[in-house]
Amino acid sequence: MDDERGSTLRAGGGDKEIAYPVDFDLRVIYVLSEGATLAADLRRVLSELGASPDEPRNLPVKAGASVGKYGRLACHVTFSDKEGMYAAYAAVGSLPGVKAVL
Repeated sequence: MDDERGSTLRAGGGDKEIAYPVDFDLRVIYVLSEGATLAADLRRVLSELGASPDEPRNLPVKAGASVGKYGRLACHVTFSDKEGMYAAYAAVGSLPGVKAVL
């Protein structure tokens, strides 16, 4: 379904829809020992896919998490369509050290 702002996507098979363009904080959990260039790689990949990223920023590790093993990054992004968002999630997920993309 389309509207004047762009395409839409039904979320979770319910009646909720994602209207594009959409913007939010994309979050990445990664292995610290493998993520020396992750912030730069994340921004590059998102830019190449047209996601309009802000500068990635480190997030504090949550209580109870494996301190010293995992890091967390957030990057505010804007996606203009579903295909671009899916491509970005796949590309970010394949970066070295990335364990999860939320």
